[in-house]
Amino acid sequence: MDMKITESGKSSPRVFSCKGPTMPNLTNFPSEVLQRIFSFLPYSDLFTSTLVCTKFRDNASDPVLWKRFLIPAMEISQKDGLDRLLCVLELPRFRKLQLLDLNRVCLAMIKKKKGKVYSPHMKYRKIEQPPDEKRKFLKILEVASKLPLTWLNLSYNDLPSVYFSSPDFLCRMILNIPRVDLFATCRGLGASSDFIGNFLDNFNEASALHTLDLGGCDLETLPTNLVTKLNCLTNVNLDGVFMSVDQARAFLVDMAKGSKIKTFDIGCESI
Repeated sequence: MDMKITESGKSSPRVFSCKGPTMPNLTNFPSEVLQRIFSFLPYSDLFTSTLVCTKFRDNASDPVLWKRFLIPAMEISQKDGLDRLLCVLELPRFRKLQLLDLNRVCLAMIKKKKGKVYSPHMKYRKIEQPPDEKRKFLKILEVASKLPLTWLNLSYNDLPSVYFSSPDFLCRMILNIPRVDLFATCRGLGASSDFIGNFLDNFNEASALHTLDLGGCDLETLPTNLVTKLNCLTNVNLDGVFMSVDQARAFLVDMAKGSKIKTFDIGCESI
């Protein structure tokens, strides 16, 4: 502010504008620039950006920006059901999703809270999912199989029932994903490991699968030659797995002869 002298000799204040340089309007930026900016945002802010305007929504929803987003599938399925989870997976922004955690979405069994346990197999009791829930879970897996996944977590799910209805589909899906977690997917009395035997039997050098988590699974019914085939993988987790003495011996002998395994985890429990 300075002083201005009027004709009457009196002074009056002259007000100057304090505005700085005009701020750029982000909506005028090219889509490539906007997406580059959005790529530095955490997912919470990225989602907020989709609510600003149409241009922000279109650019912030680009599948490339969401490819490593971890969908809270377990929370969605438990709170809103498998139908809602399916709708989320089918959103256009997740077309290029690389990581998918579906553990505990369709539980196969739960740990017993009361009663005496006479063997490790009896720590868990089987849950019989309604047929409609099994169909929904299968549909979710079908959507997942079309995504360019590099990691899929199916731990604790009722995969034996999926295998019973669509054995070839489950086998192809697992073999086409580099890293798959199947922790405790067949455990407890009456648990079937047929689906594990199926994809191990079909595993070959062309398979994308190289990292497999079978921790907590009951493998005692698998043929020994399929157990030894685990040596063809790069990373194997057998933490808390159930195997017979003959299976374990054959697996270790075959490993000593020549194995592709680089990382081998057996945890602290007996095999």
